[in-house]
Amino acid sequence: KIQSLSPNMQCILASKDSDCFMNQLRQARTVFIGGGSTAVLKTKLKEIPSLTYLLASKFIVGTSAGACVLSTYYVNDQQEVCSGMGFLPLKIFCHYDETKDAALNQLKKIGQKKLIVLLPEADFAEISF
Repeated sequence: KIQSLSPNMQCILASKDSDCFMNQLRQARTVFIGGGSTAVLKTKLKEIPSLTYLLASKFIVGTSAGACVLSTYYVNDQQEVCSGMGFLPLKIFCHYDETKDAALNQLKKIGQKKLIVLLPEADFAEISF
């Protein structure tokens, strides 16, 4: 468990056990997917059967790698365009700045024409569908 600032809120770390994690997702109203390695997150999340169903109707928050994995396409730390899991029909570029315009141009060219969300360091976006 994680200590919560509110007595009415319960925060639980995701279990490493797939069955337990799926149960946690069933019971959750909000899911937070943090940063780290997008490749590791994608690998772990792909192991969860019915993930799309389990995340349906949830309030989902992703930061950095967590946001990237939710997108259709994203730019990784090596400035390469990668496929996300496609939960959000958009392209995302976390930690963007003008020195990374070559990677942005590649992101614009790949896949269907979709909204591109540029997130400079310490910025955030609220996206509702």
